[in-house]
Amino acid sequence: MKRPVICRQLAIITTMACTFSTPWSAHAQETVALVTPTAPAHDKSFYVDKPIAHPEELSGIWEVPDGHGGAVGIHLILSTTVPADTITLVGVEQVWLNLQLGIYQRAGTVLQFGEENFSSDSPRGGSLRYDNGRLTLHDKEFDLDLLHISGDRWSGRIHRQGFDATTILTRPGAGTAKSEPWLVGTWQTGDQSVQSCLHITQQAPGEFVGWRDSLTALESSRCPSSLPKPPNFYERYGDLLKIRIISSSNAATDSSNVSIERNAPDEMCCSYPFIVTPGDNGTVMKEVWPSGSNQPPPQTVWKKMSGNTCIVTPPDPAPHPGNPECSCPEK
Repeated sequence: MKRPVICRQLAIITTMACTFSTPWSAHAQETVALVTPTAPAHDKSFYVDKPIAHPEELSGIWEVPDGHGGAVGIHLILSTTVPADTITLVGVEQVWLNLQLGIYQRAGTVLQFGEENFSSDSPRGGSLRYDNGRLTLHDKEFDLDLLHISGDRWSGRIHRQGFDATTILTRPGAGTAKSEPWLVGTWQTGDQSVQSCLHITQQAPGEFVGWRDSLTALESSRCPSSLPKPPNFYERYGDLLKIRIISSSNAATDSSNVSIERNAPDEMCCSYPFIVTPGDNGTVMKEVWPSGSNQPPPQTVWKKMSGNTCIVTPPDPAPHPGNPECSCPEK
């Protein structure tokens, strides 16, 4: 029996993780979140190494209608680290590396490139602060003083150019649909070593928005002996997705295909679009790829999660048919 393709992919990704032990630009577009920004010693985050229990709750987008058919909101991207000997993120304490904030005002139903302005939690990044659930930023054109309250909402003042109000920001589509389309939810692919996690919500009827978490727990012992061992592995939460229904059917049915594009809103580098189709009554979605020359298409499957996180204990593997106590593949 041939070894699964995932083994070769994991070997490549492991080598990448061990090689790129030095972080790169904060907004660089990565295949997996193996590296994060290097900053001068005097310009690190105010909160480096602060433990954070639920990174998913401090990443993604929240917004409020602006009264002109669009919305004003915040987009948070959180980067954390875990020890290099980590083999699973379940039950592992993650610590703060940096937080980026995009304050935006979208004119249409979908956030476009150029509609948000970024700051971060360092002196050179604009001195964004997050203390005891309170997010603050003070600048000439932007002013923010928000408190994270129950129901995954933010309450307080948000000022961006011509918009200035004391209000409550919510996740897009929160509480608007009695019956949500199959696409809405949290989706996971990969294993405990390298995972990709998508959070998708409905922004308006037929319009969707989402963000992506890149999760890594490769364990440094897997690094080739010829390469230096990284001190940490890096997790990244909240990169925006561009989502579009591409079939003529309704998004709420099981027959609609969906285009999902990673890294699209930045229009900088390495946009990665792919198409998914639902299966098993909307509990999984499968990537649709044409077959290449002399090779089958990849068989990537996304599983719908029951909550808002992909960091969960995986189910026990099915026993090997030849040995009920062994889950190993055949030789």
